[in-house]
Amino acid sequence: MSRKTDVLVVGAGFAGLVAARELTRSGRKVVVLEGRDRIGGRTWTDSRLGQELELGGAWVHPLQPHVWAELTRYGLGVVPSPDARRFLVAAPAGIRELTPDTALELLEQGLGGLVAEAREALPYAFDPLFARDLVTELDLTSVADRLEVLRLGEDARMIIEAFCATGFQARPEDVSLAHVARLMALAQWDAATDLEAAATFKIQGGTRALAEAIATDGTATIELDTEVVEVTSHDEGATARTATGEVYQAKAVIVTVPLNALPGITFRPELPKPKRAAVEQGQPSRGIKLWARIRGPVEPFTGFASPTVSPLSVAQYEYEVEGDSVLVLFGDDASRIGPEDREAVQAVVRRWLPDAEVIAVDGHDWTNDRFSRGTWANLRPGQLTGVIPELQQPEGPVHFAGSDYATAWLGYIDGAIESALVTAARIRTDVTGRRTAD
Repeated sequence: MSRKTDVLVVGAGFAGLVAARELTRSGRKVVVLEGRDRIGGRTWTDSRLGQELELGGAWVHPLQPHVWAELTRYGLGVVPSPDARRFLVAAPAGIRELTPDTALELLEQGLGGLVAEAREALPYAFDPLFARDLVTELDLTSVADRLEVLRLGEDARMIIEAFCATGFQARPEDVSLAHVARLMALAQWDAATDLEAAATFKIQGGTRALAEAIATDGTATIELDTEVVEVTSHDEGATARTATGEVYQAKAVIVTVPLNALPGITFRPELPKPKRAAVEQGQPSRGIKLWARIRGPVEPFTGFASPTVSPLSVAQYEYEVEGDSVLVLFGDDASRIGPEDREAVQAVVRRWLPDAEVIAVDGHDWTNDRFSRGTWANLRPGQLTGVIPELQQPEGPVHFAGSDYATAWLGYIDGAIESALVTAARIRTDVTGRRTAD
């Protein structure tokens, strides 16, 4: 016996929650199925190390219109991360301290060099395929290709290598240069703004506050601990089967599962060849985000280290807790270090703070989490022009939405909301779509 609804949403991250809210407000009956025991997807506010921490996505920015509108809707403010007073580079010869102005100037050299002459290919940030021929050429180039020909000083190169390892969570050869340029276009081609968008404004009450506000603003039924393993399209819509054998039938299904986790769902009939190829390839992010509590006070700082010599490339002071300091750290490869490796994390932190004593480390391994199989989405060479347009198209009653499939702020909360709004609007127009032939 199957349970029936108008629309079934797979996943209760921001895309799933927003799509469910929009559709219930238009009178649709919506059921959201979430495999985890919580909502939020790859965002997760939790109490760790004596502080409410964001284990996943955290930062938002006024240049991100969709998430900013949601904050306005629910009366949520933002809290800035502390301004770094010191910028420390872990160089081979030892620690080098830079002034904030010098550090930003070196970051501008690196980012500016990466995306030099890219403006013509991306004249409109929210329409990255407007100049498709030009952006295709850029998309087939990797970050490594461009880094190889850039003539940068040692500090500038270490900073841009650390920035790329942190921001793109993958090896430079696995990241599209067009993806980098698109994010710079969204940040108004300014390195300081790009850095600000990535790591400055946190949501008051955490991402949990926004997720809960959206989840309760509508009549959708949200069922946790309910993993969908199969989606079958048919003439009346689609049917979803869970890991425990429950069956749900709907006129339309929205799959908000991250691209790397899509292999966990069997689609019947199978997806067309271009989508199958995209799923098999996946997106490249395999990095790590960790939190470390340091004994005693630390002056707010940002540290950079090249991923060639350190498993963690960026450290940033975030909180004071009972006289101790809490840092957030990022690396591009979760297999190199994890939250259980306190001594290894301490060794890395001492590249910037030689006397630091790491009391405890915490975090979540998103790369080996079967519901994500990676951190926030980034794009391989060729995926902006090839994979994303394909995944944005529905297969009859089955739609894909989420941060991984966004047009603009892909990989950000804003991108998840954008994708959800577009998908919900499409379904409101017609919930009786038929699957197209392969």
